[in-house]
Amino acid sequence: MLLINPHAEFYGRIEIQVVSKQGLNAYGAPFLGQFNIFQGFNEFLGWMHPVSLSDAKDLFTEQVEQKGGHYLYRFDDTMRPVDSTAITLQYKQGGTLLSRKFVTYRTHHGPVVAAFDKKWIALKSQDANIDLLAMHWEKMKARNFKEFQASINKRAMTGSNVVYADRDGNIAYWHGNFVPKKNPYFDWKRPVDGSTLTNDWQGTHELVDIPQYINPANGWVQNCNSTPLYGTGVFDSLMSKKPAYMLPDGQTPRAVSAIRVLTKLTNASIDDVIMAAHDPYLPNGERHIPKLIAAYETLKTDTAYSILAAPLQTLQAWNFRADSSSVATTLAVLWLEKIIELNIARLKKPISTEERYSITNGAAISTDILSANEMLDACTKVIRELMKDFGTWEVAWGTINRYQRLNNGKSFSDTKPSWAVNGTPGFMGSLNAYVSKKAPQTQKRYGITGNTFAAVVEFGKTVKGKSILTGGSSSDPTSPHYTDQVNGYIKGAYKDIIFYKKDVKATAEKTYHPGE
Repeated sequence: MLLINPHAEFYGRIEIQVVSKQGLNAYGAPFLGQFNIFQGFNEFLGWMHPVSLSDAKDLFTEQVEQKGGHYLYRFDDTMRPVDSTAITLQYKQGGTLLSRKFVTYRTHHGPVVAAFDKKWIALKSQDANIDLLAMHWEKMKARNFKEFQASINKRAMTGSNVVYADRDGNIAYWHGNFVPKKNPYFDWKRPVDGSTLTNDWQGTHELVDIPQYINPANGWVQNCNSTPLYGTGVFDSLMSKKPAYMLPDGQTPRAVSAIRVLTKLTNASIDDVIMAAHDPYLPNGERHIPKLIAAYETLKTDTAYSILAAPLQTLQAWNFRADSSSVATTLAVLWLEKIIELNIARLKKPISTEERYSITNGAAISTDILSANEMLDACTKVIRELMKDFGTWEVAWGTINRYQRLNNGKSFSDTKPSWAVNGTPGFMGSLNAYVSKKAPQTQKRYGITGNTFAAVVEFGKTVKGKSILTGGSSSDPTSPHYTDQVNGYIKGAYKDIIFYKKDVKATAEKTYHPGE
């Protein structure tokens, strides 16, 4: 079985099946504008791509000087010219067409993206190219493990891991795909001195070098945008010896949840996996809320925090489960959002993707670096904001955490129909991740990112599965399919996947042929 559970902005995913007479028959979800089904399956096998921080994008500091009106940068005791490009952007101000000129700069490492301490910062990455498109194309048409592995051996993909299952009973995981060889003694989360060749990338690792699991003995593998070191539930000490730049990812709270539910699953059905994927336990609630309560105990005689007495009693009685009727869920989510802001504010500039993302996904949230006053002040702000918006701090999670389908550029509104949602942001550890935000004109929060297309697929003599899409498959507000998947999306009640042609024809509401 394969659980496909990608997170993205609403509504950047579509659920489709792509078929050709030449042998293509793949089902799943591309991002809009993609030629390939990014996460999905065919009759023989399936694939999922969690986020990877395996280091394929790096910052280099450049020593730049200006001579004769031109910029030069130092590299191996020589001065090289900085490439520059003048760009003119046109824009409208009222009814007038205006323009503004910019100059962009580039070294052999890549584009200059920032400047700190009088040094320019260049970003080096792998450009998307035809090899990446070919990799995804071949992946969609693969019929067995050997063919699938050959497709991803192109090593052209950055930012993604690979989870795999097939009808022959194979399961596998690869942490990253394109991984450059680098000096293992540098901290590649921070900018590296770009003035010498020895600090540059030194080729690319072979697929066999990348952290991976193929048919692990425990019978399952998981990745929740997390480190591969706990991919099978226990710490892999052998894998931990690989270069640190291959393993920058933290252990996300969603991975903690995944290991917890997978360890208990035996002889699982598709419905069992779906239920597990909607488990309400929030490990980062259990990890951090007791520290907030302990901070209050040390300062509860301070009258500035008297407003927290009743809210913290509510949190102390919480079972660390997400629930739309729970006030404690509201307090915990809103408080940890403010703790994330405090954590990010402490990062040294320039902030790298690895550092920021490891905090926002919950892996590197720390309350240990904060004082008791900082934790209590953050909670006080939550209480005051709730009282300002609702007249009380006792607000159930489902009251403010809502799903509302938008169309035609409309804005969220507290007066329009919406639905209560149990799911919380991934930084809490929610496997059913759901990120909601307040709009400028609302008091309630509405979903913007999180679970989009989700599916559980079982491979055997025939392929079968169940799926759900955010809200509905139609973008037409007058269609019955505009919101017909809302309740299933919220409650984890997935619909059957119709994969085979005879079944598609038997259930079709409408058919169309080009030219008709």
